[in-house]
Amino acid sequence: MNKLMSLIEKRNAAWNAAKSFVETRQDADGLLSKEDAKTYASLEAKVKDFSAEIERVQAMEALENELNRPMSAPLTTKPETCSAKPQNIRESKDYKDALLSAFRTNFKNVSNILQEGTAADGGYLVPVEYDNRLIDVLTEENAMSLSLVD
Repeated sequence: MNKLMSLIEKRNAAWNAAKSFVETRQDADGLLSKEDAKTYASLEAKVKDFSAEIERVQAMEALENELNRPMSAPLTTKPETCSAKPQNIRESKDYKDALLSAFRTNFKNVSNILQEGTAADGGYLVPVEYDNRLIDVLTEENAMSLSLVD
């Protein structure tokens, strides 16, 4: 920032010097001689050079600020809670629609709403009526459970 301010001050000083040079060297018609015009052109070029350097420093500072900015915004709000959401996922309309779609497509079109737990845990929810029927059939077919019951 100090470099930028010093460049702006130098540009202002150079511009004031160029203006005062023109005011002191003009003739009665307001014209400059050829040598004075060349000198003024060099003073004006110096002002333009300062302006270009100021723009360059401002662009560098803007890029530096952008690169130093955090990559993502922090979470500052509380997570939203929806009280209208059913306590049991099996009661929701989305679950029922997804299960019906899965049955109709022979489980080729399975929605994420049917998943239970994390992907590492795996598994799909089954409606309670099917769940009980599956357990009953499995216990009948399982040889280990029959030997333990007898």
